[in-house]
Amino acid sequence: MEAAFAVPVFFLALVLLISLMDMMRVHTRVTLSLNQSAKELGMYGYAAEKALGESPVGKLEGAVCAAYAASKLPKEARTEVSLTGSSYRKHTVELRAAGVYRFPVSFFGISRVKFQAAARVHAWTGYRAEEDEHSGKTEEMVYVADRRTVYHTYGDCSHLQLTIVCTNARRVRDQRNESGGKYHACPYCTGNKGDTVLYITPQGDRYHAELSCSALRRTGRLVKKSEVEDLSVCSRCAARGA
Repeated sequence: MEAAFAVPVFFLALVLLISLMDMMRVHTRVTLSLNQSAKELGMYGYAAEKALGESPVGKLEGAVCAAYAASKLPKEARTEVSLTGSSYRKHTVELRAAGVYRFPVSFFGISRVKFQAAARVHAWTGYRAEEDEHSGKTEEMVYVADRRTVYHTYGDCSHLQLTIVCTNARRVRDQRNESGGKYHACPYCTGNKGDTVLYITPQGDRYHAELSCSALRRTGRLVKKSEVEDLSVCSRCAARGA
């Protein structure tokens, strides 16, 4: 009697576990496919806007992005995926997938589970100097990071291209940056005591408890210098150009 009750329960739990693992596998494959499609569509951004004949997908728009990503999705049994929420606005490709995974058997009345995945990439529109219609001159372009505290005249400035080094809470007290200064706790992420892994940069003066801290991210983008007149030039770029 005990075996007759336990064996079906065991196999049911085993099937449930395998189904959940398979659902995670499907979700991972869909997410990776969206990321790859978004990157490819982003690369077509310049061709789509500047040279329509050279773009493999033509002019980028929401329906085109959705159709292209759908054609690249992996074929999975018991899975339905819709990309109707995908869009292309302000030079940004955003792919959104809403999927339904069907279990091979019903578990406690549940036969399907919904999942979502997304990918967002700024289109690679490149840079082409446009001559001023009146003066015939080209406007200087500079780099700005997300925080917009200063602008950079060099794309490889060390403020934009950070070198991140791993350390811990014990060693960081004795470490010094390139200027000989000490490291202090980042105001955006908290450094814990003990042997917790911390992150520092040779040029900075803060230590970080999280690699994903916004202070460690630098996304430099080209803008016209006239658009950032309220910002001052980066000290390292100024010293390099002197």
